[in-house]
Amino acid sequence: MSADFGSIIKNAVFSVKPSSGNLNSIFPKNAVLYIEGLEQVNGLCPKNKMRIARFSKKDKKWIAYSSTIPENEDYIYSYIDNFGIYSLSCYAGAEVDYDADGEVKGSSVGIYPNGTLLKSVDSNDVWYIQANKRSLVNGLIAFESRFEYSDIILLPSNSQIELYQIGETVSIAPGTLLKERNSSKVYRFSANGGLQEFDSYSTLLKRGYNVLDITEVEPGELSGYSFESFISNPKALYTGDLVKLSGRNTVYYVDQSVLRPIFSWEVFEERLFRHGMIMTVSNEVFNTFSIGPVIYHPDGTLIKGPTSTSVYVISDGARRPIRSWVDFNGMFYDWRNILTVSNTVLSNIPVGRMVQLVE
Repeated sequence: MSADFGSIIKNAVFSVKPSSGNLNSIFPKNAVLYIEGLEQVNGLCPKNKMRIARFSKKDKKWIAYSSTIPENEDYIYSYIDNFGIYSLSCYAGAEVDYDADGEVKGSSVGIYPNGTLLKSVDSNDVWYIQANKRSLVNGLIAFESRFEYSDIILLPSNSQIELYQIGETVSIAPGTLLKERNSSKVYRFSANGGLQEFDSYSTLLKRGYNVLDITEVEPGELSGYSFESFISNPKALYTGDLVKLSGRNTVYYVDQSVLRPIFSWEVFEERLFRHGMIMTVSNEVFNTFSIGPVIYHPDGTLIKGPTSTSVYVISDGARRPIRSWVDFNGMFYDWRNILTVSNTVLSNIPVGRMVQLVE
């Protein structure tokens, strides 16, 4: 046993064998091991240190698995990947320790990289991991302006979410068009977190916007936001706007004084950009901006190449390889969310650190 692993809890060692007795049996996918009766050993180890572990004959050491104890329950469970000897263990790692990548060290809790959406089954709150912290998504409008519901990783409890410190809230995406029901006023949500009112529908339409892209909210729902200067110039550009040149297919995202080309229409759709929000600009206006980095798939996207089985999660603009399907399943990722991309796309995205369950 490695010195930094911890200890095996006495009388809590189990052998997982094929029911047929055939050692050549294929281990089932997504198998889960449950161990009950934690209260009986609670005096030997705090619950937040308990992990299910497997003895590796090859490495001659115990390996801790990502494990979950549901709130107010007397059992622990973990996805397992092999026949062999398993045990309830008292993990020696620190309770919370962050490194530069937001990895939770000294714990076998799944490492969720920046760009991950997390929610527990017993809470309505949705959290977005960014800047190595958990940021609360501030309401339905904010969520739907940025994310897809299928991207949420549903966890059995809040315990893994609470390992992250609380960061800034996630607000409505810049450029979102809003109006309150029974009101004629239309606003653009700014990058500063305020509301820019259009001086008229004429200005809105001259910017090329589609009225179908206006999100309607309940009366008074926008009262908590600050009001900024009116939009009266149909040609003015702001952070969050989408522009293109006449006769060209490339769409650019306005980021202050920089235009960032969007890699493909697939990326355009993934980022929930709207076709009706694209403004056609002149060469004269276009040339007042510099060209910035290409916008690829959003953080949190699961991707793989056309012929490879390796799966990556996009985080901070890099593709981080997920070590194995055990790690993939143990972190509650959904294989249905994996997007197959070309080798050209893969080669254009730098490789980041591996994502894995801490062992």
